[in-house]
Amino acid sequence: GITRWVDGKFLNDIDTSSFNTQGLRAITLDRQKALWIANGPEALRYKDGSLTHFGREQGLAANRVEKISEDAAGRIIAATQSGLFRLEGARFVPFEHEGELSNLRISTALTDRAGNLWIGSVGGLDRIYDGKVVPYVDRYGHKLGVVNALFEDREGCLWAGTLDRDCSRPVGSLYHVGKDLSWRAVDHGYLCTNGPAFSPDGRILYHTDSMRRTIYQFDLDLDGGAIENRRVFVQFDEQAGLPDGMTVDCDGRLWVAHFGGARVTAFRPDGKTDAVVYVPAPNVTTCAFGGMNGATLFITTSRTWMTEAQLR
Repeated sequence: GITRWVDGKFLNDIDTSSFNTQGLRAITLDRQKALWIANGPEALRYKDGSLTHFGREQGLAANRVEKISEDAAGRIIAATQSGLFRLEGARFVPFEHEGELSNLRISTALTDRAGNLWIGSVGGLDRIYDGKVVPYVDRYGHKLGVVNALFEDREGCLWAGTLDRDCSRPVGSLYHVGKDLSWRAVDHGYLCTNGPAFSPDGRILYHTDSMRRTIYQFDLDLDGGAIENRRVFVQFDEQAGLPDGMTVDCDGRLWVAHFGGARVTAFRPDGKTDAVVYVPAPNVTTCAFGGMNGATLFITTSRTWMTEAQLR
């Protein structure tokens, strides 16, 4: 389901009873301050207390929506495992583009401030600009691998995390993509990347290996796109679940969703726990701030791997 944390209170006032909230996965806040949530084969839009769903009847013919993004023109783009769709009025239509994506098993999407639409998939990273798909490769023709996470920093540079398909081999890396579109790996050896997230002053980067239950902290040089001094920020135990989606608030606290741990925890910059929001569902997938003045924390959960007894 979808939960709001407002002024220290835990609110379940978003009615999702008419929807199958099987796979709430990713949250995006658009320019109109509407919250978009990927929900299995649907997209959900929440604004001013109203929740609207977009599914097959609204043109979104997808088997799973992975991420909702907004392009440079303000159009809503749904990245799904059936391809790309864009919102026209009250309906989604196929997003027409020139060239083929590296793979239709899309995992994430992001529109940067330069107007590039970036698509991460099991086939690598693609850039769409002016309707044309450009597979992202290095000078030797190598692709990034299975892209799981994308984030744009305040300098307009992109950070991409990759992983092993089975999350069993340490082949994942964290990449930095410069404004000149050059890229390089800045950290290696991940099973399953998540994040990254950045401190408000731009001096600290947080990055997660979910399968190792570890969140790392780095010193960050935003101008040079470099990180150093990797250290363990927080290590989850088995009872805490897996660190999943995360976000940083204006006070520099890192809020982390516990997949399998039924909570969201706010950590201070020194790694100590500042607040814990317990959620009445085990699989907490991500969290994001939105609403009036960005003061509301929205939390999503998933039914994945839950037993019938837990669902009751």
